[in-house]
Amino acid sequence: LCCALITLTTTFAQTVSGTITGTVLDASGSSIAGAKVTLVNERNSDERTGTSNSNGYFQFVAVPPGLYTIKIEAQGFRTLERRNNTLTASEQLSVGNLALTVGQVTESVTTVAEGAVVETESAANSALITANQIEQISTKGRDVVDLLRLVPGVAYGDDIDGLGTGGTGFGTVTPNVGGTRNTFNTFAVDGVPGNDLGSPNINSGTVNLDAIGEVKVELNNYRAESGRNAGAIVKVITKSGTNQYHGSGYWYKRHEGWNAQNFFNNLNKLRKPNYRFLTLGATIGGPVVIPKLYNPSQKKLFFFYSFEGAQTQTPQAIRTVTVPTALERAGDFSQSYNTNSAATNATNKLWIRDPLLSGTCNQTYTAAAPATAENTVACFPNFRIPANRISAATQGLFSVFPLPNALDRVITLGNYNYNFQESVKVPKTNHLVRVDYKLSDKDSFYVKGSKWYADNNGFAVGAGGANWGLVRSHYTFRDDALTANWVRLFSPRLVNEAQVGLRHSTEIGRADTQADLDRITKVKTGFNIPQLFPQFNPLGLLPQTNFGIANNANITYDGRYPSRGADTFITFDNNTTYTLASHTIKAGVYVERLRNYEGAQGTFSGNFNFSRDVNNPLDTNWAYANALLGNFTSYVESTTRPSTEGRATTVEMYGQDVWKASRRLTVEIGMRVARYTNWIQAHEQASAFALERYDRSKAPRLYEPTLVNGARRARDPISGQILPVTFIGLIVPNSGNLTNGMVTQADPNFPDSFVNQPGPRFEPRIGFGYNLLGNGKTALRGGFGVFHNTRPGGGIWRNLTLNPPTQFNPTFFYGNYDTLRAQSGTANFSPSNVVGFQRDGKTPVIYNWTLGIQQDLGFKTLLSVSYNGSRSNFLLQSRNLNLVPYGAQFLPANIDPTITGNRPLPDNFFRPYPGYGNITYNEYASSSNYHALQVQANRRFSKGLQYGLAYTWSKTMDLTDTDGGGVAVYAPTRIWNYGKAGFDQKHNFVFNYTWDVPKVGRRIAKDNKLVKGVFDGWQLSGTTALVSGRPAGITFSTTDGQNITGGGDGARVVILKPAVLDEKKEGTNSNGTLGTVQWLDKSAFGRPALGDRGNAPKDVFRLPGVHNWDMSLFKNFPFFSEKTKLQFRWEIYNLFNHTQFNAVNTAAQFDAAGAQISEGFGRVTSARNPRVMQGSLRLTF
Repeated sequence: LCCALITLTTTFAQTVSGTITGTVLDASGSSIAGAKVTLVNERNSDERTGTSNSNGYFQFVAVPPGLYTIKIEAQGFRTLERRNNTLTASEQLSVGNLALTVGQVTESVTTVAEGAVVETESAANSALITANQIEQISTKGRDVVDLLRLVPGVAYGDDIDGLGTGGTGFGTVTPNVGGTRNTFNTFAVDGVPGNDLGSPNINSGTVNLDAIGEVKVELNNYRAESGRNAGAIVKVITKSGTNQYHGSGYWYKRHEGWNAQNFFNNLNKLRKPNYRFLTLGATIGGPVVIPKLYNPSQKKLFFFYSFEGAQTQTPQAIRTVTVPTALERAGDFSQSYNTNSAATNATNKLWIRDPLLSGTCNQTYTAAAPATAENTVACFPNFRIPANRISAATQGLFSVFPLPNALDRVITLGNYNYNFQESVKVPKTNHLVRVDYKLSDKDSFYVKGSKWYADNNGFAVGAGGANWGLVRSHYTFRDDALTANWVRLFSPRLVNEAQVGLRHSTEIGRADTQADLDRITKVKTGFNIPQLFPQFNPLGLLPQTNFGIANNANITYDGRYPSRGADTFITFDNNTTYTLASHTIKAGVYVERLRNYEGAQGTFSGNFNFSRDVNNPLDTNWAYANALLGNFTSYVESTTRPSTEGRATTVEMYGQDVWKASRRLTVEIGMRVARYTNWIQAHEQASAFALERYDRSKAPRLYEPTLVNGARRARDPISGQILPVTFIGLIVPNSGNLTNGMVTQADPNFPDSFVNQPGPRFEPRIGFGYNLLGNGKTALRGGFGVFHNTRPGGGIWRNLTLNPPTQFNPTFFYGNYDTLRAQSGTANFSPSNVVGFQRDGKTPVIYNWTLGIQQDLGFKTLLSVSYNGSRSNFLLQSRNLNLVPYGAQFLPANIDPTITGNRPLPDNFFRPYPGYGNITYNEYASSSNYHALQVQANRRFSKGLQYGLAYTWSKTMDLTDTDGGGVAVYAPTRIWNYGKAGFDQKHNFVFNYTWDVPKVGRRIAKDNKLVKGVFDGWQLSGTTALVSGRPAGITFSTTDGQNITGGGDGARVVILKPAVLDEKKEGTNSNGTLGTVQWLDKSAFGRPALGDRGNAPKDVFRLPGVHNWDMSLFKNFPFFSEKTKLQFRWEIYNLFNHTQFNAVNTAAQFDAAGAQISEGFGRVTSARNPRVMQGSLRLTF
């Protein structure tokens, strides 16, 4: 039957229509067969009819979400009308047993449904966000993603400040749900996925709240009719017109003057940043009528339109960075000190080494080992670099950096000297229009179009430059969507639903003005160092930089800058439901075609790394001094700048049967089959590293270091040719195959996506709902399902166009500007960093299960308690196949003979796969598991007081949190990587409520309008959140730069005792000003010994959690009529202005003796928003 129906028709992956069922009985409880059942949509008067079967059972399938009246007529019985039955998206709504009383059909009995109904005929673990919650539970940014926190199993995130800009410029980052990666979520608007194609964890299909009717979240164990991705499915249902005219107009405002000051703004003596939001919007909907000519019954044609526009200035987090001081720019380091300490004494000074001198010059000296004439012989005298040795090019480069403005080392600990906070301007608009047309008694049709536009203007915008203030940019994003839906009622037993969806989004990133662009160009700054391939940098932008200093302000750009991109999303689906006795059968196909264009990219302007490196013979002990001399640790530049355009196709089929096995038992069984392509790059520009194609005998050789008359030079180990020092580590021309092991899309023996085309993926689903006591008040529900994640983000495959032979990235090590000039225009390549894929990789799969009980507690409250578990296999992770093993850098054969101190050669000389640098190998080998107790208690669809409680007690364990996340190569992953997921929150409690305050004015003075106007019409709503912090690990560095492990996956700290302090107290600085808070016990951590990996897990402690109260007060005024209401709202977020820290300094630093010396280690470094308030006026009719 399943296969037959699949061939008969097609269906939609994210079906939003539902089913209404019930049983007709007489007063004795016997079934009434042949009763006429009429279903009436209370909002547009649409009617459907059916009859009860021999068991008295009736059902209506493919019913749109809405409010319905059920009318039952049978000969010899009074007519029964049950009103106010609320059907939500994809719901199997059972209205239970409906008993008729003896009498005439012309007599009627009317009842009104109130409160949520126990789901006795569904196994799905889901949650609902109702229209009332959307309207009354205030969300600061008016973004529906914020409301998902009201659902159990959803990770709690920070507030979203503005619609469609939650963490990005092109949409809102969605939360992790049910212990899965957030890239596995499907965020569908009226059935059409709104996920960004490059980053599927982001919802780009933005819709304003006033256009949304409800939100259904299918957490797990959903039916076979739902699929596409393996995670949660969020179904956003937009509003439609009704047979009455309804509309609204609204105004929202926020201003920094209404807000409290952030803890760290106070600490850093920063004023409140501009925080200004002005939002205007309106909606209108109703019937389309031409009096006496068209649709006089107001049952045929309906419309709905929504507009929202906002002018916003969103404050960004305080950026604390390190920039070169005025003295340092002139070569004077006499006032430069080490990081992680407030000290400015002799033992904390930075000693600058002169690379031209031989002898000793340590970076720092201690009281136990003080500086002497003998051990500072190689230092620059007086900590000053002579003016004739300073590079004018670097001074031009330094001119883009601001001068320091944070000079109090008691606060900064030397970890930054400049703080900066901006407010990004983001004007944005959202339009949505929907038209519903009742073509005939059997045909319904709607078309919906939407447009979203946002223009981000500032330093911290998408696809721009470094966020500390490098270049002010515009980042514009536009998303257009069109949906057409047709439902055909062939008979009461056979219904078909077809839908076509189209989404197209574009992004453009550019400098704000020509003057902004000029300040980062070589010409305007005087940076005259030539490039290898200047044709790919037509704007002449400065090279990117990395200084390797704590919080250093680097010069960075998006690799596509100025950027241009586009996504296209086409879906087709069709939905057929057939009712056969006690079986409801569905089947079909979902088809989508995707295009993800990300523009041209590469390291087009070059990248200088000036970081300190003890293996670099030109190192001065400090990055800024390296740069002033023109000495670099490495320089890299791309040979090309290819564009990327990924394409993919998915076809999914399913069949399912919902079987009413008895009056009390409903069984769901189904099978979904997915067939898809991985991302394939257009124009055959992609390539990948294939292990089976690599031939070690064809590896090219490298120029090795040698000494010529005491000077360090490069030498061809075969011919003996001597070249300048900058050739060390470069590939000897014509010595081997530069693309050894690489395969291209043109290779007929390799798939275009470099991963074997997956065959059909079968996803069985089974579940049950059991009316435990037979009274519809208690239900036992459970099930099991298999879910595949067929659509990973396009970003991982996008990197394949940056592989050889399409693009090389020559890298020069341990060089100087002058020697780099000699390379200009040449093409001496270094070993490339490449990306590969596991060819026989499997599709990520999740097995999840649930068992729970749902109970009507009375007081219109529904309680759901369930155990939910899942196991995820074949998740995408990455390993660096070319990482040198532990101890390799200590071996005598790998020591550089031209440098004193037993320093190793660069890793490229002894990697496992010679001829390459890092080899990022993406493989389908990761796993995770999730176990949770989830509790929901809801009182909804009622008047007076409504509330919802969501509590989750859970544990998520994994190896890595994200697609392509890195794992250990040599250390056991079960020890090195396995632990609590970075998004794990052990306890997550969120309570929401809406209370219509009793109208006491009428009791005080029934006929006094003034008294009633003051005391009546008040509402109170809010949320309370108590949430555990997320896990975090510890990193470390050493002052002596000792190589502890000699390669491998590195080392971690040694845990000596519990890390988190029992009492965390706010300190006070010596001058009486506000101090910081210590979260970790510094003495709990030790430095690993030479050769020791340490014993710290990846999840050492939990970050601070959430303790937050939001509250809103509404006052409603009648406006000309009882049906028109003017509402004033005052919304308060973080009502008690409770300081809620959210980040901790996790970077320990040890001296040579093993003492932890970082004063800032373990301190909290940022806090969530302080109290924020918003005012609003709304007019509704």
